[in-house]
Amino acid sequence: MGGMLLSHLSADNATANGIDIRAEAVVDNAHTLYLIVEADTRERVERFLAPFAQVGNVEVLPASPCEAVVARGSCASASASA
Repeated sequence: MGGMLLSHLSADNATANGIDIRAEAVVDNAHTLYLIVEADTRERVERFLAPFAQVGNVEVLPASPCEAVVARGSCASASASA
């Protein structure tokens, strides 16, 4: 299963699914993977990560670069503050 999931995260596969993986890391001594990705929709990210739900919980959270948060003066998303 691990090999299949690792292959799923390959740059070629991610790109083919409309995902740009910016960073990834597994927490030492834990069964936790963090990804920083970009895609045109949250749904696209959720579909891409669906295979990981076979081995644990999947949570997709919108995020922004620090510079964007400082520029808008709030941690609230741009759409929430509109």
